[in-house]
Amino acid sequence: MVLACLSCYLALVKFNVSCVCYSRALSQRDYNAFLPLFEKLEILDYVTYGTFSDIVDKEFNSHPTDLSSMIKDILANNTNYEEGWWKKKVDLAKKIWQQFADKSRRKVLLVDEVDVFFDKEYFGGLYNTTTVIETPGIKQLTTYIWNHRDEPNLLENIWKSAEYTACSK
Repeated sequence: MVLACLSCYLALVKFNVSCVCYSRALSQRDYNAFLPLFEKLEILDYVTYGTFSDIVDKEFNSHPTDLSSMIKDILANNTNYEEGWWKKKVDLAKKIWQQFADKSRRKVLLVDEVDVFFDKEYFGGLYNTTTVIETPGIKQLTTYIWNHRDEPNLLENIWKSAEYTACSK
């Protein structure tokens, strides 16, 4: 009840609220119990209940741009170092950031049953949202990056490397 009331307050003062619980069943039960209140306050669009995985998936999938494709474009697009090649990469990265920057409402995360998250099963566990990059030569590029990780101008040197060029074809 406390999280639901806090969710209502935060939604009314212009926050997008995500309430997470380790259990989808408990989360759904709580959401359904307070759904009439959310409807009466007209805050359904601003309050979300689910597991951590549900909330993360919703966040990544709620944007019009396919984030995985955009990241692949940044990593794989070979611009052949023509005029402005660096700016094109930066502009694409900014576009990704803007997709996730909701300027009208700040976001808040409320955790139900927080004690469960400190259990060894959950605490420190990873949620891996990944994009597989299947490019010939990616292993060589990764090895190059690791071997040169302490050098100055690493990013620029990566883009000029034979390993990067091989991956970009």
